Order: sequence, then structure tokens, then C-alpha cells
Amino acid sequence: MLAPWAVFGGILTFELLAYFRGQTASWLRYYVIAVPFVILVGATMAAARPDGARRRPKAGRLVLTGAALVMAVAGLLTSLSMIHDHELAREEAAQLEAVFDSRGATPGSRLALKRLRTEREVASYVDSLQLPRGSVLIDMALGFEIVTHSRHPTRFVVTSDRDFQESLADPVVFRLGYILVPPRERQGLLDAINRAHPSLYQDGAGIATLEKEFENVGNRPNWRLYKVNQPEP
Repeated sequence: MLAPWAVFGGILTFELLAYFRGQTASWLRYYVIAVPFVILVGATMAAARPDGARRRPKAGRLVLTGAALVMAVAGLLTSLSMIHDHELAREEAAQLEAVFDSRGATPGSRLALKRLRTEREVASYVDSLQLPRGSVLIDMALGFEIVTHSRHPTRFVVTSDRDFQESLADPVVFRLGYILVPPRERQGLLDAINRAHPSLYQDGAGIATLEKEFENVGNRPNWRLYKVNQPEP
């Protein structure tokens, strides 16, 4: 019983203390550790452990199992209520509304749909090019929404790919077709492509030519799609 409390409980306690001290934001994803924590605590309570030659009495096991179920149901009900609260679930509530309201009838769904419009446009355009596998270099730090909106995510070379660093270092040698890059400002300063080729967003860094710029919609970055200059045969 002490194991889940020590491992997961310690992490959750640290995250809560950091939030109350103003060191982190209140995004719900920071507290996803609560899910395996509650599952393991409930499973431990419901499990029958050998006690010498005898097992825990049946009545005792039923009480603990019932307590675990009550805990799980209570957590589910409070989570369902909280996920729709725009104060507590500042990101998730709007995105959830957009899932069930694609026409943007509510303020939350309008916000979420507007926020992702640029990324959907980029993904749609790249899909229309009908490129082969591994043709477009992109850093997932900011570009994850583009890749997840694409119908052909394997056409991208992303940060977790084994050949990402080599492709980033020399896109011409690795015969990439295109590079997607955000502006070199704010969070875009962390983009791996901007760090490796500081002038690429501005002028192509001598290795690529601007193909298309996607206009900022909903306070999103102006993504630029560059076509890699291929060496003459």
C-alpha cells in the first residue's frame, strides 16, 4: 500500500506544492500522474494478499473493494465536472467543446477551432503535395498539431525519428523535399530548425526557397514552408 503513495504520491505532492508556490501553471496535463496513482491504490486495496497460511477475510476484502470502487466513481464524477470548467480546465474545456461542436456555436469551441485553423491549413496543404515518406522536416515542439492533423504523418521527419539530427544538419544530403519552420521569436527560438539554421525562416539560409507562408490565425505563428534546394545532377 505504501508503494503507490511513495512513488506517485510524492510526484503529485511536488507538483501541487510547485503550483501553490507559483512555479508552474495549472494545466491539467501536469497532474495526469493522478490517474495511475488512483488505479494502483484502488487495485492494492481490492487485492487479496496472503497472510501466513490464511487470506484476508472475505468481509474485509469486500469492504476494501467497495472503498476502491467508491474512490474511482467519485474521481470520475469530479473529473467529468472539472473538465468542462473553463477556470479549472483552461485548455481542455475549450478543446472538448470543439470536439462536440465543430460549428463553433459556443465561445469555447470557437476559441479552440480558431486556435488550430492555421495548423489544419498547413497540414492540408502538405497533404495535397502527395509527397513520399520522410519528405518534410519539422520540429514537434511547436509542430505537433500539424503532424497530428495530417492524413499522412509518415511524410514528416519529426524530432523523435532516428535520422532527425542528421537530416537537420544537412537537409540537402538527406534529400529532404521541404522544411516547415515557425518564426524565430518567443517559443520559436526553441525550435530545433531555428537553432540549427538561424536565418532559415528569414531567407532560407542558402539551402531552401520559400514555397508558401501561412497567415497567422488566432494568435498562432506564421509557419513558412521552404522547398529544399536540390543539387544539380
